Amino acid sequence: MKTSKTEIAARFPQHPDTERDILGAVLVDNEVLEVVKQHLSPSDFFVPAHWRIFSVMQDLAAGGKPVELNLLCDALADDLEVRAAGGPAFIASLGDGVHRNAPITHWARMIHDAAILRRAAYAGEALTKAALQPHAKVE
Repeated sequence: MKTSKTEIAARFPQHPDTERDILGAVLVDNEVLEVVKQHLSPSDFFVPAHWRIFSVMQDLAAGGKPVELNLLCDALADDLEVRAAGGPAFIASLGDGVHRNAPITHWARMIHDAAILRRAAYAGEALTKAALQPHAKVE
């Protein structure tokens, strides 16, 4: 029985709901972005649409612009990952249910730790494939 890539990816450490909550917290309060940036980079996000959104949030802030819904939607209008996730409606829903006193640092550490574990799993998988190649060498 062969396992699909989707089934394998589902086993990797991930917190998609927490990723979403962090993005929503940034939309609710832009100052949260400074806290999150201390712990996360875009590549720490598991969901492709989430890392794209986080990347654009950082770009907006670096350009001195507010991280707000209209600018974010405009900047991501042509992004296929974000469009597949639901586009502007998805972005607008990020802040739903997120409160101002959310445990942002804890959430960011959870996502970062999961990203480290995923990277270790990917590296292990790559090493295993390389070691099992015909004529594999130690070097």
